[in-house]
Amino acid sequence: MSHDGKTPDVLHRSAILPAFSASPPCHPPPLAVRRTFTVSVAPRCRAARKARHAAVRTLTRWSSDDTERLFRAEVVIGELLANSLQHALPQEISLTLVEGDDALMVEVEDGGGPSRPSQPGRACDDAESGRGLALIATLSHTWSWRPAANGRRITWAYLPDTR
Repeated sequence: MSHDGKTPDVLHRSAILPAFSASPPCHPPPLAVRRTFTVSVAPRCRAARKARHAAVRTLTRWSSDDTERLFRAEVVIGELLANSLQHALPQEISLTLVEGDDALMVEVEDGGGPSRPSQPGRACDDAESGRGLALIATLSHTWSWRPAANGRRITWAYLPDTR
């Protein structure tokens, strides 16, 4: 827990972000699938927020005792959806959670576009954006993206159990 006793220390640690290696397209690590959850999201902020809440409710049902992973997943889901809304073509977005025996995979498929997820940069202290990929890299074990059908793109993050 954090110094305030309310949120895990991970956000306090993420205030000082290390340099990250670039993220070329690749596939996630193999996962022995126990269960999945998928929701389609219209490319609008309100729909993405509802999808994030539905995903968190699902994760709570799946493993309510792993509060650290739940916290990490909620932030990662929010950042992946926000990046899709901001940088992808305005097409339907798909959020998928894949729970394995010892990890959770979060995947967001979007309409693709001219930009690709890349090495997290350093945002200026007073910038209002530019920290999403750095948060994803800090909170997940690994993350990347891969091309999908019809010019679409899947960005994923791998979160191991913390129990």
